[in-house]
Amino acid sequence: MNLDHLRYFVEAARHEHIGQAARILSVSPSAVSHAISALERLFDVELFQKNGRRVVLTLHGQRLRSRAEELLTLAAQVQEEVAAPNREFPEHLRIGGTHGLLLRSLTRLCLSIMARKPELSCEISGRRSADVLAAAAAGEIEMGVCFSPLSHPNVQTTLIGRMPLVLCFRKGHPFIQLLQSQRNPKSWQGLNTLPCIAAKAQHGIENCEHHPALTEHGIIPHVQLVFDSYEAMSEAVASSEGWSLVPLCIAHESDALDFILPGWDATADVVCVWPKVRKLSRTLEELCVLLRDSLNLQGIH
Repeated sequence: MNLDHLRYFVEAARHEHIGQAARILSVSPSAVSHAISALERLFDVELFQKNGRRVVLTLHGQRLRSRAEELLTLAAQVQEEVAAPNREFPEHLRIGGTHGLLLRSLTRLCLSIMARKPELSCEISGRRSADVLAAAAAGEIEMGVCFSPLSHPNVQTTLIGRMPLVLCFRKGHPFIQLLQSQRNPKSWQGLNTLPCIAAKAQHGIENCEHHPALTEHGIIPHVQLVFDSYEAMSEAVASSEGWSLVPLCIAHESDALDFILPGWDATADVVCVWPKVRKLSRTLEELCVLLRDSLNLQGIH
């Protein structure tokens, strides 16, 4: 029995959709379909029934899902126990970080650790949060740090802080003056009349513009421009009447922007991620602690 086949089957069962499972697993939809077909041939039963665009587990499929999840958990534990002794002090660490504060903090902290452990070396790459998550799932990095990842079957996570989300505008934007003068909760709904500059949706990552705090305050973003990098966001906001909701550390990086802490319960989780089949080495555990302490010192809890 192929563990990858079981992993693909479980993900398809979780989302009731072949395409969504494939995107999360970073494989093609046909690979997921072939895995399911192989299991159906192996057990000589039908595991899914089609219901429109969804795929729904049959009774046989429900039974297999329960057992498959147990097997995958056990397999991950076995691999972790066997590999752990060899990974306690790796010679070379591959670490990914979301651009901005997280990447700078990672670099500084890695250098401080290597100063005490000269036998270590690091490869640090700046990536979008979705790419950090995907790299951890594929085992391409030993650990990554990113914003607000959703759960992933091949990734373990630990929360190291929550960063406030802020509203960014160009310097001197009249809406900032309006908010400062009125201090009326309904004033926030004026954002509905302004274009929203939104982050491009990333698989496996919560999107700021879908934050429930916006809905709670009657704000329905009118997305006019989508950006794929924070540099593009900064340029677009600084050159327009639009607004964007971004982590505080991103807003701090641009001298061309003004920002407001809205006073809502709007935050982005800062999370360490690593492959589920691996155990964090002591060095990486130390890095997580140092990063959490670093964020706390900057007022990020």
